[in-house]
Amino acid sequence: MKISDLHKMESIVSSNPSLIWDGWNVVFLEKDQDASLKKNAAFIDSTWHKKVVFENTGGVWDIPDSILRKGDVQVR
Repeated sequence: MKISDLHKMESIVSSNPSLIWDGWNVVFLEKDQDASLKKNAAFIDSTWHKKVVFENTGGVWDIPDSILRKGDVQVR
């Protein structure tokens, strides 16, 4: 889903513990014990995570629906 409204994106990130901000980009983190062997790994709080960065491109974040929690955004 493409999201261009900053307030909507802030609401989504604050209500989803798997999402964090990295500058203007949104980062999805998922615990994964095998992540240390992968290119997109992050070691956070003594735990390995799979890390996916969604860059803000032209004022728009393109976040897959599978990552968004129900109720965060009205899916059209």
